[in-house]
Amino acid sequence: MSEVRPVGLFDLDSTNYGTQQGNNALEGRSVHANTVPSESDNRISEEEMLRHYPTRDEKVYKLLEVARTIAPTKVPILITGESGTGKETFAKAIHIAGGRERGRFIVANSSNIPTNFFEMELFTTQRSSHDYNQGALNRPLETCSLMLDEVTELDASMQLKLLRILKEQDINKGAIRRGTAADARIIACSHKNIQDEVNAQRFRNDLFFKLHVIHLEIPSLRQRLVDIDFYSEIFLREFNIQFSKNVQLSPTAKQALRTYTWPGNTRELRNVIQRSVLLSTRDYIGVEELHLMRANSRTEVAMGDPLPQVTLMELEQRLILQTLRRMNGNRTHTAKALGISLRALRYKLNELVECGYEVEGKNV
Repeated sequence: MSEVRPVGLFDLDSTNYGTQQGNNALEGRSVHANTVPSESDNRISEEEMLRHYPTRDEKVYKLLEVARTIAPTKVPILITGESGTGKETFAKAIHIAGGRERGRFIVANSSNIPTNFFEMELFTTQRSSHDYNQGALNRPLETCSLMLDEVTELDASMQLKLLRILKEQDINKGAIRRGTAADARIIACSHKNIQDEVNAQRFRNDLFFKLHVIHLEIPSLRQRLVDIDFYSEIFLREFNIQFSKNVQLSPTAKQALRTYTWPGNTRELRNVIQRSVLLSTRDYIGVEELHLMRANSRTEVAMGDPLPQVTLMELEQRLILQTLRRMNGNRTHTAKALGISLRALRYKLNELVECGYEVEGKNV
């Protein structure tokens, strides 16, 4: 797998509908040149794809290969995954890989889009003279990608409209050439199990199968240990530059990041690193600076002998004691190996003594 420098991890520009920020961003947005990609266009390189969704995880890499293969087509795509896994970033990578980077990448919040949204964005024949007098809508149709975020939140009438659009896309090539219909790639995203929504009769079965041609399910961050290390270093460099610092993660902090369950996935990891760098008063970040939620810190970790379910604090205590034994009781060497100061080690050893642990070693 190639090593590449990411161009901006989970920080991509888009037009967002259904939020005040997105509605404001739509006003006065410049119109890009209309370029309709051919389905026979060459795919972008795997290095370029990785620049837009960097990963070292083999499972995600295979998803990117599928995305790179189908990107030049207009086949609908369904992207699922927990909140914070980067579904929008993945969709934007597909938008770029399909040769649509000069067109708009539209993100619509499915729970809060106007009832005439599809007509206004995809068909000029549905626009009235009043619509053309509105600055946000006074633009020609163009090549674009439309990402429907949390697609299961579409109400029944909007689900039906979307189904009709998907059915008609194959016969609308003439309208696209005439400029009366947009050349739009539809990407639907959700953090929910859509089959469950279908079974509960909250989502149309026929729409589900129309969207389910290509289904990309992004694994959670806790399933991608190699990416925890990878993203931590990316975010650490980013915020060291932003806050004019030069702090590093201690070995115990790195281990804590690997064993945390990350309910907020990559978004949460980025926030944790940002906060830790900002508040750090030392040249390293220890476990205590991470402020990980204790409720999500229980895990099984192998360090020498297999360990039972332990808390993060217990894990740190065992790591300190194991390192102290490995260094033959030399506290100076132990502190260096753990990436903490000798004073911090003494403090932690005193805590261990108070907890009933027997601590031996040379106070050097």
